[in-house]
Amino acid sequence: MDLWKQTACRLAHVAGLTRALDRDSGVRILTYHSVIPGCATGFLESQRVDLFRAQMQYLCARFDVVPLEQALAMRPAARPQGRPVVAVTFDDGFADNYSYAFPVVRELAVPVTIFLATDFLDGERAPWPTRLREVIMTTRKLMHPAYPDLDLSSQEGRRSAAAKLKGALAKLGPLERLETVERLARDWDAGPSRCHPLTWDQVRKMADAEICFGSHTVFHSILTDASETVIAMELSRSKQRIESELGRQCSAIAYPNGNHDERVRHIAEACGYRIGLTQDQGTNRAGTEHLALRRVHVPPDFTESALAVVLLRAGWQQSSADPERLCAYT
Repeated sequence: MDLWKQTACRLAHVAGLTRALDRDSGVRILTYHSVIPGCATGFLESQRVDLFRAQMQYLCARFDVVPLEQALAMRPAARPQGRPVVAVTFDDGFADNYSYAFPVVRELAVPVTIFLATDFLDGERAPWPTRLREVIMTTRKLMHPAYPDLDLSSQEGRRSAAAKLKGALAKLGPLERLETVERLARDWDAGPSRCHPLTWDQVRKMADAEICFGSHTVFHSILTDASETVIAMELSRSKQRIESELGRQCSAIAYPNGNHDERVRHIAEACGYRIGLTQDQGTNRAGTEHLALRRVHVPPDFTESALAVVLLRAGWQQSSADPERLCAYT
């Protein structure tokens, strides 16, 4: 986060502007992906663990931090007097959720829901947008003969290349897409992925400690670009896989990239999902569709004051998330 933005957020927070959160009845659902000891890698959207702890402490001090399903029951237009409500979610199922995030939320008694891309756990293949970005951001090569128009000479060029390729590959079938990404990794001498998944044993241990789990599909397909057959496969197989491992119902889906439409929501409901999370930014109120819930994205290396400002701004936002950011990370 830029220094001037950090300063502006800190001044707004110290001046008391974020106290307006206390008068907001909307329910906020935070989105995280990864928590690590150091700074964000540039290809994986991560929170530094000390900042994540500070963020959770701030939430506990100012909000009712409740499980996702309970949060949705607390979104009438006018709640009784009380603290604002927030729920915490993670997408994908990175191993650091267990190593670094879980000890913090367990200590602070913060309820969390983690949405799993089940092929990541079963096949130990990073979600393809993450792997694609990792390959492009880390290769020492500056071109690819099959994509001569890609500019890898700068960090900005690499980010743009990742977004462009992601849009193209999203239209492929799940297995063809994975094969294409790994072929690019070989062509660009990228080496093995440094992104590691949770194990099912870790998932069960966290579930025993009251961490909840939902689906992030099997292969992280962008569902609005997929056929109805692929959508149904992604939603039903991931749900069944999680239920078979945990022995409990999986009723929530976080749409990859946040992409959804009427067709996707209809199939999700037919598969038995009661909750659908997007990446549309904003708060959730009484009229928010339960299969199109909004979230609040928390960028890497956010301070407490920056988080407070983002949470306040979410009350004014009812718009789609920044598509460039979504191309980057989700």
